[in-house]
Amino acid sequence: MTEINHVLKLKELPERPQIPSEDWIKSVRKAMIDRGINQVNQLAALVGYNRDRVSLVINGSYDKAVIEAINQLLDISSEASIISSN
Repeated sequence: MTEINHVLKLKELPERPQIPSEDWIKSVRKAMIDRGINQVNQLAALVGYNRDRVSLVINGSYDKAVIEAINQLLDISSEASIISSN
């Protein structure tokens, strides 16, 4: 057991956070261009979430609700949003 794990009383490393796949992020950016959505605030208004939250997601943070809303709006298959961990 490593020293930090001993101090934190962990027997193993914590799980890594989930993140959207690079393929999903690329799909979102391409779909935005194809539909003439030039800014994140436009996408945010269309999916009903604030700009900061949407920006975090399309830059790699995981938020299932936002991902699902973007998938539905931009007609992105759920296969493209397969979640990977770093």
